[in-house]
Amino acid sequence: MKYTGRLWFVVGVVLIVACSPLKKIEVQKRSADNAYEISNFSTALVEYLSLIDLYKASSVEVPFDVYLKAGNSATQEGKMDQARLLYTHAIDLSKSKAPMEGLLKTYNEAGDLNELEAVVEKYSSRLKEVGLYDIAFSQVFDLARSQNDFLKALDVFEKIENPTKDIKGKYIVVLDKLGEEKKALEYSKKELGLDGEFIPALEWLGKYDYNRAEKWYKSEMTKYNKKKDYTQYVYLKRELKKISNIYRSARDKFEKLHALDPENTSYIKYLKNCYLRLELKDKAAAMDKLLQK
Repeated sequence: MKYTGRLWFVVGVVLIVACSPLKKIEVQKRSADNAYEISNFSTALVEYLSLIDLYKASSVEVPFDVYLKAGNSATQEGKMDQARLLYTHAIDLSKSKAPMEGLLKTYNEAGDLNELEAVVEKYSSRLKEVGLYDIAFSQVFDLARSQNDFLKALDVFEKIENPTKDIKGKYIVVLDKLGEEKKALEYSKKELGLDGEFIPALEWLGKYDYNRAEKWYKSEMTKYNKKKDYTQYVYLKRELKKISNIYRSARDKFEKLHALDPENTSYIKYLKNCYLRLELKDKAAAMDKLLQK
C-alpha cells in the first residue's frame, strides 16, 4: 500500500507539472519557434498569437523575441496592421534595432508615405539610439521621390544628416524635377569637388552645360540669319568662341561619363553632338559607329 500510494503521488506531481501554465508556455513556444525556423509563417503566426495569450493568461510578461517573431511572421503573411502592433510591443520591451526595422518595412512595402513619415518622426529619438535615423529618413525621402512627391522629398532630405551617395544622386534629380536649377548647380559642383567621378553630378552638369550652350548657339544663329552683314558676322564669331568653351565643358564631362559607362547610349549621343558643334567630325563619326552597334 505504501508503494502504491507513493506511485500515485509521483504520477500526480508529474500531471500537475505537465499541466502547469509554464509547461504549456514552454511547449507552445517550442511549437511556434519550430514553425518559424522552417519559414512556415502562417502557422508560426497562429502559434505565436496563442503563445502571447498564454503568457497574458498566466500573468507572465511576453518576451521581446516572441513579439518580434510574431511581427516578422505577420509581415511575411502580408498582415501589415497586425505586424505593426506586434512590432510596437517589441519596441516597448527592447532597444534592439530589429523591431524598428520591421516596423519601417511594413510602411515601406505598403507604400504608406504619410504614415511612414509620421512613425519616423514619432520614433526619431529611438532611431538615433539604434543607428537607424538616417536610414529611416532616407526611406521616407526615397518613397516620396518614387511617388513624385518632390516637395516632400526636398523637405525630408534636409533631415538626413549623412546621406549616402545613392540618396545624394536622387536629391539632384529631385532638385531638377522641381526646377531648382541654382540649387542643383551648386550642389552638383560641391559633390563633384568631393568626388570627381560622382556620376549624378557629372551627368547633371554635363547636360546643364550642353543645354546652355545649345540654347545660346541657336539664339545667335537666329540673330545672324535675320541680318547677315559683316557687323553681325563679327559679333557671331565672338559669341561662338564663348559658346564653344561651354560645349568643351560639356564634352569633358561626357567623355568622363563615357569612360565610366561605355555602354550608355545617352552619353554617346551627347558626345556626338558636342563633337559636331566643336567641328570634330572624326570624333563625331566614331560616336555614330558606336550608336550603330
